[in-house]
Amino acid sequence: MMPRFVGAVREPPFAYSKQGRSRTSLRCYTWRNACMLLSIYQHRRSIIVKSLLNYLRTLPTAKQVLWCYLIWYLSMLAFHFDASPGLWLTSLGISAVIGIGLILSVSGNGKPDFWTTARLFLMPFCVSSFSALVKGQGFLLIFSPVWHEDLIAVSACAAFALSCFLLRRQEGAMNCAPTVGNKIL
Repeated sequence: MMPRFVGAVREPPFAYSKQGRSRTSLRCYTWRNACMLLSIYQHRRSIIVKSLLNYLRTLPTAKQVLWCYLIWYLSMLAFHFDASPGLWLTSLGISAVIGIGLILSVSGNGKPDFWTTARLFLMPFCVSSFSALVKGQGFLLIFSPVWHEDLIAVSACAAFALSCFLLRRQEGAMNCAPTVGNKIL
């Protein structure tokens, strides 16, 4: 019996025993499934990366600013984290109260979409937890007294904004490629 080929994986002929497939055939079957799952994973990862790049390419400036707020918050949180449950429960409570108020104030035309609702609850949570985390640590507005913390946060925001700008510029360059008829030169 000639061996069969499945994709790029060579499958040997099955040797059946009284119990069914042999160990060799089961290993090949498992290997084939693993290769198929890896292929599916790589395809999905490719779709996710393309979707993320497209999202960043089309991100309006106002939402870039909101993302920079989150980047700044996460940077300062990394340096000044406090694990006390009271701080986080208080922040959750304030987020719930203020978030519901904000939802009521913007829901005149109907229910806001998921991401708008998430932002309306996340922003009060971040503000209240940030203020509790930095209390008494010498912050000036949102700036840390330790300059390298500020430098890291500013650099992270700048890298994000620059990546959005470069992706948008790359799309513009692709759309402005010189053409003759239907062919891109």
